[in-house]
Amino acid sequence: MTRTTPKGALSALFEVPAERSIVMPYRYRVNAPRALVWDQLINLEQIYTQTSPAHRFFSVRGGGPLSAGSVMDCEENVAGEQVVHIFKMDRFVPGECVAYTSQDSVTTTPGGQQFHSRVHCSFILEDAGADDCATVIDFCVIVVLPNRFYRMVARMIGTEATWRPHIVEESLSLARILDRKFLLQASSAPTTLD
Repeated sequence: MTRTTPKGALSALFEVPAERSIVMPYRYRVNAPRALVWDQLINLEQIYTQTSPAHRFFSVRGGGPLSAGSVMDCEENVAGEQVVHIFKMDRFVPGECVAYTSQDSVTTTPGGQQFHSRVHCSFILEDAGADDCATVIDFCVIVVLPNRFYRMVARMIGTEATWRPHIVEESLSLARILDRKFLLQASSAPTTLD
């Protein structure tokens, strides 16, 4: 699992006001074929809490797997900030892309203050090579704050500095889970003898 150079903000999937947004892309490679990555991604409900100790739950209303029109409840707690999301699927292209938005994510600080934001998440998958045994994942989280003042406050208190390491952590954990699943699959595959 190696990290590759970011291609860009991926914000092209969403219309976001740059002056109020925190854009956090992370592009990485996993040693698993795209079909396996896709299968795990649409079944995120099963592995979400394994990708970070900060992840409390991720639930697809009506049951998984993710699909066009899915609505998901999600909660995470990073650096004492509890964030509750209700995500709705924006874009679902089988084998290629999942993108969803929470129109009103609620963040509660350790001091009990609440802040509201819009949060976009996207995963775009690409084959990493000719052998189809590796996949590049473009993961992006975009937080859109209510106004420029909130964006300025977020900069001053280090919101991005808090959340960016979390995005890296959950990405690398997902990569480890996928690598492991692929190795287990490959080792249990029947072999033929000539």
